[in-house]
Amino acid sequence: MHIFLGKGGNTGPLIVTYNRDELVADLNQVYKYDWATFIHERIDNLNPRADLAGIERGGYKLVYTEEPSKSERTMAMSGSRRGSSINVWYSLGLRVSAEGNIADVRWNSPADKAKFFPGQKIIAVNGNVFSADALKTAIKQAKGTSTPIHFILQSDAFVTTADIDYHDGERYPTLVRAEGTPAYLDDITKPLAKSEPIPAEKKEKDSAE
Repeated sequence: MHIFLGKGGNTGPLIVTYNRDELVADLNQVYKYDWATFIHERIDNLNPRADLAGIERGGYKLVYTEEPSKSERTMAMSGSRRGSSINVWYSLGLRVSAEGNIADVRWNSPADKAKFFPGQKIIAVNGNVFSADALKTAIKQAKGTSTPIHFILQSDAFVTTADIDYHDGERYPTLVRAEGTPAYLDDITKPLAKSEPIPAEKKEKDSAE
């Protein structure tokens, strides 16, 4: 920051252009590295998937499981008080509210291939009135079969039907330890402050809620 933004001293706000070679030169003053290739791979090249190399070097790997992780369950419980969406993003590829309203569709997902789009409302799933349980039951029942999941959808004043050809069950991302590697990620995310014990009255209040 001092080299790149503080060049020329305290001059006040100025518009100063720069090019890639200057950026690479400044970065090399901080740490000698092949920054030109680094920038090319991570900015110029578009990658449809997240770069997991940093996580893997940190001693973990990304896997998908049929059960949500502890952090996923915690976020779901917290979000349920705010009316959060049903988590089928990594299976069907939908962000859908508890009322069935589709907020987003993941590109190239099973739902995208079935021509689902934001703004639609799911009325029914496999002949059952839409609910979170009905949707997740349909996903579980379709696993290992060849029968698509059948939907009745509403868009404005129109009602249509659509099928999603998906058979891999529920999918939730989670990090698991890569055996035989140092857990650098644990060191990075380790709290600097000591945790304070939760008062008994607060525990009782949280349990009641």
